[in-house]
Amino acid sequence: MERSRASPRWALPGRSSVRRPYLTAAVLSHILLAVAAGLLMLNLAQERQADLRYAGLDLASRARSIGQTLNVHFDQILASLEAIGHEIDRRGLDRTDDRVLDGLLWSTRTSRVGTVSGTLYDASGAPVAATGGGDPALDAANLPFFAAHRDAYRTIVIERPDPAATGGRSGLAFSRSLTAPDGEFLGVARVLVEPTEIVDLIVADDLGGFDRATLFDGSGEVLVRWPAAIDDGAPAHRAPPGSELVSASFQLQSFPFRLELSANRDTVLSTWRDSRDLVAAVILALAVLVLAFNVFLWFRMRDEVERDRAVRRFFSAVEQSPSSVVITDTKGSIEYVNPQFTELTGYRREEMLGQNSRMTKSGHTSPAEYANLWSTILSGRPWHGEFLNKKKNGELFWEDTKISPIFDSDGRIINFLAVKEDITRLKDAQAAMERSMIEAKAANLAKSRFLALMSHELRTPLNAIIGFSEFMAKDPYQGIRDDRYKAYIADINGSGQQLLRIINDVLDLSKIESERMVLIERSISLFAVAAQCVRQSRPLLRPDGPTLQLLEPDSSPILRADEIRVKEIVFNLLSNAIKFTPNGTITVALESRPDGGVSLIVSDTGCGIAEQDLPRVLQPFEQVHVDPMVRSQQGTGLGLPIVKRLAELHGGTLDIESEPGRGTTVRVTFPAERVIGDVASLEEKLAAEGQNARVRSAGTRPAAAGSS
Repeated sequence: MERSRASPRWALPGRSSVRRPYLTAAVLSHILLAVAAGLLMLNLAQERQADLRYAGLDLASRARSIGQTLNVHFDQILASLEAIGHEIDRRGLDRTDDRVLDGLLWSTRTSRVGTVSGTLYDASGAPVAATGGGDPALDAANLPFFAAHRDAYRTIVIERPDPAATGGRSGLAFSRSLTAPDGEFLGVARVLVEPTEIVDLIVADDLGGFDRATLFDGSGEVLVRWPAAIDDGAPAHRAPPGSELVSASFQLQSFPFRLELSANRDTVLSTWRDSRDLVAAVILALAVLVLAFNVFLWFRMRDEVERDRAVRRFFSAVEQSPSSVVITDTKGSIEYVNPQFTELTGYRREEMLGQNSRMTKSGHTSPAEYANLWSTILSGRPWHGEFLNKKKNGELFWEDTKISPIFDSDGRIINFLAVKEDITRLKDAQAAMERSMIEAKAANLAKSRFLALMSHELRTPLNAIIGFSEFMAKDPYQGIRDDRYKAYIADINGSGQQLLRIINDVLDLSKIESERMVLIERSISLFAVAAQCVRQSRPLLRPDGPTLQLLEPDSSPILRADEIRVKEIVFNLLSNAIKFTPNGTITVALESRPDGGVSLIVSDTGCGIAEQDLPRVLQPFEQVHVDPMVRSQQGTGLGLPIVKRLAELHGGTLDIESEPGRGTTVRVTFPAERVIGDVASLEEKLAAEGQNARVRSAGTRPAAAGSS
């Protein structure tokens, strides 16, 4: 079968093309989600680096500012020590007491450094003067700072003294050696700045920009730390122990000190964390949106795939249909034909696409029929009819065609669909059947004429034979003395009567089959007819044969029927029962039906009929013998067929129930419309009408007498 390409409009897309847009959209949505998430994460990382960088720059700026402040104040302390040295040179160490020392340190104490303590030591390390909390009883001869001045000739020493060596005091100590003009070592002037004073300098301008501050010496040893005890008593906003820090340091210009400021990383990144949470929420929302979009795409793709499968199944059904399928536009130009069309007409699909459907016209269809077709389908209604069309090779063929309009979503006609069935063989069969029916009717008519002719030609001499045999059997002239001749005459009369019955049966069957039998209907008592037939059939019983009985019904129905044909029904049934019942009982009964009809039942205990033979006994001239004892019975096989057809002429039915060796029951049922009452009710009605008539007659008699 040809499988050429269809019009692009009616061509199906590939299987993958149905899913491709949805899969592409799903992949793009994931790519967009990944790109958006990546950009947001990149921006978040850049923001984090920027926050850390800004915090580092801010800490460096603060460390520089605070370091410069410390540098200035430490310079003031050194300047105070220098002033003490000049004053000692002018006065002499022995003339410098606590009051003088306190005056010299006044400028230092009034600066932002705050409270400082000072002590003067002589060349032996003994304290000479003390002020501001200095310990006058503390001997410094063995202390490291004193040895550095005395033995190492260092002019300035800055240290973090041991609290045990300073009377329990800690801080940052600045000391200067005192020498005579000739270079003789006279002693040491020492100033101690407590840690709280340095811390006050560090945090004086603190606006919360850092959490830790540490002042280191040149060797990296911690000189001052704020908060002093990180583990105990730290402010709540300061960095807890073990937390990650962001740090920046500043090296003091005039002193070997390095100031380091640190801020808690969590505090620095608090704004970034808010942004991170926001970005996470945005990414999550985008992910949920993409997921919902993909779920939507999945359902849409599933529906589209199901529709595609349905369309493909439908298209395959059309392609593989044994009927020709043609789709045209509204002007009749062909847009699609299925392979069956090309196989039937001989045209290739490419030859038909774009052509008008009139290419297959044979010219046998009138323009009026085509006009009716177009007016029907253009009005939106389907059209059904038959065409005698022409194939490509010129061969004619019949098509049963159904054409339906195809509508778009707006209800406009956009195409026409034609489904065509090749009925050429059916048309040929119908033509052959019509010829056969004509021939059969002609043969039946010839048979009827022949039977009518035979009826006339056979009955005339047959009646003469029967009449003369009856006359001879009476022997009015007493001329027949031999009993053998009398038996011969009886045989002649019996054979003639039998032949006459056969001729009558054949004529009746012929009339029924040719539908020339007319029923002469009148009201009859079915029981009375059956009783008469039973009485007339008793002489046919053999002395050693079956018993014939008639069961009296509760009510005797009255039928509207042809009495002669009803008698013929009963006689035929009784004749069959007598012939095929060697002994036993034959019963005739009437039975009222629930639907208002009535049944005539003739049952016997004869040889019976096998179930597979029941259809045969209803065919004319068919006989079935199952008992060799009844084989010799004569018959034509017309009894039951005539009974069946006579019952059907009355609108009734014939039913047979039989079992070999047990007997047969034949039921002839007359419909309810044939039953017009029963004898008893009719007699009561007639009696009532007669009584009413007598009353009316008695009432009018006096008036009549008076008038006379």
